[in-house]
Amino acid sequence: MTLELLGGGIAEDLHGIAPLEQGLALGGDALQVFGMAEGLLCYTRLDDSEEVIFHTQGRPLCPDDEVRIVDADGNDVSPGESGELLTRGPYTIRGYFRADDHNARVFTADGFYRSGDLVRRTSEGNLVVEGRIKEQINRGGEKIAAAEIERHLREHPAVQDAAVVAVPDPRLGERSCAFLIAPVAAPDLGGVHDFLRKRGLPRHKLPDQLEIARSWPLTAIGKIDKTQLARLARDRSRTAKVDGRRAYREQTVAVASDPLDLAARIVASGLSDVFMVYERCGEWSIGIGKVAEIVADGKGVVLHHGTVARRWEDRRVCGAVAEALAALPFEGWRVYGAVHFELTRRIHGLSLAPGGDPLLRLVIPEVELRIRRGQCLLRSLDEAGLPTLAQRLVALDKEGPRDQGLSMAFRLDVPEVETADAEGYRRRVAAAVQEIRQRRYQKVILSRQIPLAAELDLAASYLAGRRANTPARSFVLGHGEFQAAGYCPETVVEVSPDGWVNTQPLAGTRALGRDPEEEEALRVELLSDSKEIAEHAVSVKLAYEELEGICAPDSVHVSEFMSVCRRGSVQHLGSRVRGRLRDGGNAWDAFEALFPAVTASGIPKREAIEAIGRHEPGPRGLYSGCVLIADSDGALDAALVLVS
Repeated sequence: MTLELLGGGIAEDLHGIAPLEQGLALGGDALQVFGMAEGLLCYTRLDDSEEVIFHTQGRPLCPDDEVRIVDADGNDVSPGESGELLTRGPYTIRGYFRADDHNARVFTADGFYRSGDLVRRTSEGNLVVEGRIKEQINRGGEKIAAAEIERHLREHPAVQDAAVVAVPDPRLGERSCAFLIAPVAAPDLGGVHDFLRKRGLPRHKLPDQLEIARSWPLTAIGKIDKTQLARLARDRSRTAKVDGRRAYREQTVAVASDPLDLAARIVASGLSDVFMVYERCGEWSIGIGKVAEIVADGKGVVLHHGTVARRWEDRRVCGAVAEALAALPFEGWRVYGAVHFELTRRIHGLSLAPGGDPLLRLVIPEVELRIRRGQCLLRSLDEAGLPTLAQRLVALDKEGPRDQGLSMAFRLDVPEVETADAEGYRRRVAAAVQEIRQRRYQKVILSRQIPLAAELDLAASYLAGRRANTPARSFVLGHGEFQAAGYCPETVVEVSPDGWVNTQPLAGTRALGRDPEEEEALRVELLSDSKEIAEHAVSVKLAYEELEGICAPDSVHVSEFMSVCRRGSVQHLGSRVRGRLRDGGNAWDAFEALFPAVTASGIPKREAIEAIGRHEPGPRGLYSGCVLIADSDGALDAALVLVS
């Protein structure tokens, strides 16, 4: 006896494996069959494992069946990725009768039939049907199958049924809205996110909006009317609150100033004593004020919002940060953060001194400005305040350059580097060298502080320093009495909304020289110095191994090796290592794996970090930690604080 679960190319009808389980209970053999009237027939085999039978729709019937899985541009997707099923074979039709226009749409030039089914292929060659192309959500360029999310949501103990639809979004293109029928104890959006994360879904697949329904609107043939659901989701999201979550309102203003100049003027204007500027790829992103805050200390992570404080204790710190961010009662947020070097002691299970400043601080701003040449995007949780903010920006845009009249020859009375704690520093370095010879670790970076006995104009200092530098990132931040500015030579970790992780280890340095000829000579010397090359290669190897621990198998690769990066007055050897987060992973998994930058700690990291704690007289704080921005779509960008 064989029980077949038939599919006619309509993936939304495949809601589970209960029929298979019933078939086995009756004593019969189970198999799945997936096919279409136009041709292709796939099925699992009787000798397949239960894993294959329960979770795939099998392999083609005939060895001459040709199957391609392609993206929206018709390019073959990478192994294991989802795409549209194209097929060609001995029993697949070559075209519909007297339907030339339709045939031109549903057949490729080389005769493949476009099925419209969204599938992926396992490493064994079995197809897994995940939905229909027309029910994909294009969220920021990432294609999400609604049927996949619906299957997971139906497994929630409080959910009777679920439907996921695409809703137009001005920033993402489309966002996802989940409708649930849950008569008793319906979950909120944060609870849905927690549930789906535990089932292995990445951040970009978590619904952006949640609505509770009593019953489904139906089409004339009795199917769920998703067009009507999408319209309902769009109407409800037009208010400033969606499911109790406050939304940022936006306005674009034309500006004439250079973005760097304008950012410095905004810092100097004193709009708030809580602010942060983060320069990345031609954009100066500025968060001003504080509507909520997430801080991590030696015991746990706390979310402060109004008079409410919610704590996550005795847990993996970066996992707790991800949960705190998921609990934010806002949508479309960007957080601005500073991470002290000592957070790495908690990550690696090393002891921490009691008290002290927070190890991590993430601020959710009241207003945001994102400045590019010619325009500034204003964002505010208070829509009524946008016109006033726009007027203030226009006034600042009309001011003269921040450093007008400032003597660029001005020089702080800085102690000579050779005399600032020179004896103690040499003693600490000698002790570390001895430990390296004892093979306790391979490399450690020790530091020392140089005190300044002068008041700083932070905005003018940032502006003058940035004009003399070519950093990967730059920043200015203030939180009450603490202020900092700096120029970051490298990023610690970059995570895109679709889960790709980049890190950029730098190791190996030469000066730029006084002219192009000397710079080129020093560049050639750097590229041929065996010590510098070996040190760089070891750093790249460590980054590769760290990414392998959090990324999908076979996705980690070195995308750039030993390029020469110009940073201010020096040139470095730089490489890029890249990988894609495994299913269920998020940006904070990547942050935990890669923080701190190997450039500022050592190899192996845990042993080097422990040595730094023993040899240095006090905590580093922000130095060799990082500054960062993170977005609600799962993106994160963290930069090493070194020149500050």
